[in-house]
Amino acid sequence: MDHLWQKLMETDQASEEFPRLAIEILDAQRSKFHVVHQFAEEDVPQLIDLIDRKVLQHKIIPTQLKGTAFGFLRRLCGTFQQLPSSCLIDGELMIDGGIPCSNRAYADLRKGSWRGENVAIKLLRTFKDDNKAEITKRFCKEIVLWKQLRHKNILPFYGACMGNQLGMVSPWLENGNIIGFTRKNPEANRLNLLIDVSNGLEYLHHSGVIHGNLRSVNILIDSDHRPRLAEFGLARIIEDSEDSSGDTPWPGDEEGTLRWSAPECLHPERFGFGDKSRKRLPSKSTDVYALGMTVLEVVTRRRPFDHITDYAIHMYILDGKRPERPRGVFSGALWELLHQSWNREYESTPSMRPPISLIQAQLEKEAETWDPSPEAITTDGPCIPSSRRGTGESEIYTL
Repeated sequence: MDHLWQKLMETDQASEEFPRLAIEILDAQRSKFHVVHQFAEEDVPQLIDLIDRKVLQHKIIPTQLKGTAFGFLRRLCGTFQQLPSSCLIDGELMIDGGIPCSNRAYADLRKGSWRGENVAIKLLRTFKDDNKAEITKRFCKEIVLWKQLRHKNILPFYGACMGNQLGMVSPWLENGNIIGFTRKNPEANRLNLLIDVSNGLEYLHHSGVIHGNLRSVNILIDSDHRPRLAEFGLARIIEDSEDSSGDTPWPGDEEGTLRWSAPECLHPERFGFGDKSRKRLPSKSTDVYALGMTVLEVVTRRRPFDHITDYAIHMYILDGKRPERPRGVFSGALWELLHQSWNREYESTPSMRPPISLIQAQLEKEAETWDPSPEAITTDGPCIPSSRRGTGESEIYTL
C-alpha cells in the first residue's frame, strides 16, 4: 500500500493530523485514482473502510475532496468486487419462503424480517459466468451509491447481501406503489404526490445520480403517504469515467420500461449518439422524459400509450408519436410542459426538455385546486381492453 495511505490508516481520526494528511493525499493523488490496481488485493478491505468510515465522515475535509474520495471508493469497490462493511447487512436476516412477491427479468422480490421489522429483499437471479464479474462490479458501485443517498423521497437503504446471491435490503412499504395507493385512496391529491416525486428526482440529479428507470411501479408510498423513489437499477454517477465499457447492460433493461423510455435510449444511433456518447445514456434529460410520462400515468392511472400494444410501442415512440391529451384533465400550461418533456433529443443540439423545477412549479400551482372526483378519464385515442393489451400490465401495477 502507498506509504501515505498507510500513514493515514495509522493516524487517529480525531487528531489534527488526520484531515491534513487526508487532504494532502486527495489533492496530490487525484489524477492517479483511476489506477486502482496499484493496490494489493489484501489491502483493499482496510482501505475501503478507511475511506467509508473516516474520510467521508470527517467534518473538516472539504466537500469537493470528499466527492473525489467517494469516486475513488466506488472504483475500488467495483474493481475488487468488495463493499465497505457498513454496506453489508448485519444481524439475522429472515427471508419468507414460498413464491416471490414480485418477479422481474433480473431479480426476485421477497418479504422478510430484520431487527424486528418487515423488509423487502431483492435478490438478483443467477447470471451467466461470462458476465458475473461485470454485474458484481456494477452491483458494488450502485450499493455504495445508494448508501449515500438520504432524502425524504428516496427509499432508504438497509444493507446488501453478497453470498450465493447478490441482494439488497430496504424497508417493506405496505402501501405499495403510487398507482395502487391512489386506486385504494381515490381522494389522494395526485399532484401533491407528483411534487414529491419531482423533489426526489431533483435531489438525485443534484447528487450526480441518474435514476434511469422512473415509472409508477418504482415509486413506493411510505406509512406517512409520502412517495419514495426506488429501483436504482440504472443509477450511475454522471460522467463517471470508469463506466466506459458499456458492454454488459445492468440487468434492469426490461421490455416493460419502453413506454417510459426516451427515443434516444431506444435507438441512440438514430439521434446521433455514437459509441462514445451513447455511454451518457440514460441521462438527466431522459429522466425528465420519464418524469413527464409518470405524471401522465399517475394522473390518469393508465399506462402511457395505453392503446398501443407492447409489440408496437418501440416503433411508435421512434416515429415521434406522443401521448394524446386526456380530455378535461390537464391545464394547457401543464400539458405544454409535459409535451416539451417528450421532445426527441439529439446529441448535436442543446436539451429542449424543461428543467424539473418548471414541471414542479406548475404541479404546485395546480395542486391547490386539484379535484380528484372525475373517475372516468378518456383520451382522444382508442383504448384497447385490458384482455387485449400487451404483456406487462400485472407487473406494472402490482408490488
